[in-house]
Amino acid sequence: MTKKNLPAWAMKSNGHIEMGRFIKVWATSSNLVEVRAKFHWKSERELKSQRSKINRWLKANANHIKPLKVLKGEADWRKQKAKDIAELLDAGLLERRPEKKPDVGSSTIDRTGLGEVSAE
Repeated sequence: MTKKNLPAWAMKSNGHIEMGRFIKVWATSSNLVEVRAKFHWKSERELKSQRSKINRWLKANANHIKPLKVLKGEADWRKQKAKDIAELLDAGLLERRPEKKPDVGSSTIDRTGLGEVSAE
């Protein structure tokens, strides 16, 4: 873990995210991309692990409280965005750019006419 760009509270705790702060962010996020934006120094795996630890603690010590929800990871988020874009294209709300076709069929001699033989 690098201390660069850590919030002051995270620097004081050596990057540790206390349970209350973690729960607030996790509970108000719709996917792991949003959680990672708040806790950028933690990997997706570390965040999922912290969620699991909190859920185990809740089950053992506060069984009347529901566990933290499962959030989709970055790969799932990207797949969903690709699906959203495809639906917008199909609905005509977005348009594809025309494909650029590279000039691969002619040589410099053909394009400039320097290869032509005069009939003189």
